[in-house]
Amino acid sequence: MDFSQAWLQAIAVVLVLAVIVLVGVRVWREYVRSKRVASIDSALPAALLQAASFGPRFPLEKVFVEIEGAGYGALSEEFGQARRQCAAGLPVPRALDELSKRNASVLLSRSCRLLSAAYSSGVDLSRACRALAGDAQELQAIYRERQSALIVQKYTVIAACVLVPLILGTLLAVTSSLDSASALTVRPTRELGDVLYLSAAGYSVLFALTASVYSAFLESRKIKAFLYAAVLVPLSLAAFYAASSFL
Repeated sequence: MDFSQAWLQAIAVVLVLAVIVLVGVRVWREYVRSKRVASIDSALPAALLQAASFGPRFPLEKVFVEIEGAGYGALSEEFGQARRQCAAGLPVPRALDELSKRNASVLLSRSCRLLSAAYSSGVDLSRACRALAGDAQELQAIYRERQSALIVQKYTVIAACVLVPLILGTLLAVTSSLDSASALTVRPTRELGDVLYLSAAGYSVLFALTASVYSAFLESRKIKAFLYAAVLVPLSLAAFYAASSFL
């Protein structure tokens, strides 16, 4: 190997490692963001019910103060920031709009929009908060049911990433052993066997990549396709090679 080839290989390794690091950082950020959104969504119904208990015509700024000190984690932090913005002179509807924009939670954004509309129109905020809490609980129940169904689909596809290569590898191994034990004069050439072997291995990789994209699609997080592929492709190849060399 000459110097130029070694230099090109080193560049390729660095580029691959850089891509792996960048994807890993992106996946980690996505994971942290999704955990924060889940924390906000789970705490929102209780926070809205707490706000509804204040009675009619309460100032919305009081909601910010109470939720901030109620220990709702990320949700308390966000309402604390909204309280500080209002204390600095920002109007309540604008603070709610900023609260919605800072977070990717659909439930929180919807609640902020409705609270802002109720505040601006002067309607009973306790009744609005109670209605929002009920809607949030119903949406969470629907989301949990949907997630349960999607989890079954996802893990079925992931299990197939191991089962399909095992079947392909076993079929190739059985075919090879029967061929070597037969007395037939016409046998597949070595080149044909290599083509079949590589084709089955390639199909295993393609199936794993498709399953990775599909699993990420089920979770509505496209970036996780790289994470699934990094696990499923080696797992599929390991299952295929183990099954094909068993006999």
